[in-house]
Amino acid sequence: MQNIILEYSFQSIPPLNNWHSARFFLHIIVEKNGFFLPNREKIYYNIIIMIKEKLVLVKNSNATLDDIARQAGVSRMTAYKVINQKGHVRPQNEAAVKKACAELNYQKNAVARALSLNKKHTICVSYFIPFSHIQASSFILPLRKGLDSAYEELKNFHLQLLYDECSAQDMYAQADAICSRFQEGVRDFIVVPYSIPHITDCINDLTAKGARFVTLNRDCPASLRLAYVGCDYLSNGRLCGEILSKTSVPGTLLIIINEHFLQDSCTLDRFTGIVQSAFQTGTFETFERLIVSSADSIQDLLPPYLRASAITAIADLSSGIEQTAACLQKCNKSKPISLVGFDLYPTRAHLLDEYLVDCFVDQNLSQQGYWALKSFFQHIAFEKPISPVIASQSTPMFASNYSDFLAANVF
Repeated sequence: MQNIILEYSFQSIPPLNNWHSARFFLHIIVEKNGFFLPNREKIYYNIIIMIKEKLVLVKNSNATLDDIARQAGVSRMTAYKVINQKGHVRPQNEAAVKKACAELNYQKNAVARALSLNKKHTICVSYFIPFSHIQASSFILPLRKGLDSAYEELKNFHLQLLYDECSAQDMYAQADAICSRFQEGVRDFIVVPYSIPHITDCINDLTAKGARFVTLNRDCPASLRLAYVGCDYLSNGRLCGEILSKTSVPGTLLIIINEHFLQDSCTLDRFTGIVQSAFQTGTFETFERLIVSSADSIQDLLPPYLRASAITAIADLSSGIEQTAACLQKCNKSKPISLVGFDLYPTRAHLLDEYLVDCFVDQNLSQQGYWALKSFFQHIAFEKPISPVIASQSTPMFASNYSDFLAANVF
């Protein structure tokens, strides 16, 4: 099982350019995945070897403008013009300066430049409030935690962060609120979209007028947004299917989904990922699909499935995994039934602690919020390129190591 976790952990690690980043990811992989075992030292060693393969060592350079000019054999003013792309310079001198920059690993200090400009940046974060109050707090609080953490790092760079909460009961409310902010002069937005079609139209319309957008947690792939920061829901589902196929006894897989899953691209991608990976080991002969209208309906619909079929594993994509766990607890089956869910909200933590759910595949909402704000701001203020897709790491959290995870105060 550790091999499964390591494989998926390292798929999401970007190329690393220094050992500080390497130590950060070492902490994330070891602590987030709950490796509190007797052979911890061996696991550390294997992870360090894997990190070395991704580590791109970069020489630290303290080269100055005078050093570049001296290396290139040109005047300081010529070097300045080439580096800052100002004025006309002979092609041979431009080539010499660029070559000297590469040889000395010279990089412009974008941070100092941003501070010296004293320019203020305003970013508006627009998100929707789910229908359920419990679901709303569970979903929004981790995102806000990540956003606030990034803001604490960036606030000294003249950043103003605005939050707009929109009700999920009105599919037009979020687009209207974004347009109102644009009229007030805001040009940069991080959006957790509710109605994908309406927000896509809004993004495309305002982008044509000079606005910039990053989508968070849910994407608008047909829009002109700069980047999407969030979960790769297809890979998220594949991880769930692989875990079930390697931890369950042979039988039938049951997938529980909400009735509107065809209109929800996130749930549809997860469902597709489960089906793609669950049958690779031959554990399951087939799967059944239970479509529910609400969390409460699970208590009525699930027991007949459990009594009538050879179900040995359940992947719950609905919002009612608590009800699913309660049904399994009451069911006396001759074969054990594995239960895997998604998104380990704080309100669901007791399900792992009490061994009612075998595993949660978490999408790391706080990580998404952090990187959405930090990468977007670096692009705005420091002109740093931003990747079109920044996927958060899917983390499997097992009941078998959850108590150790809590003891380490990592949650």
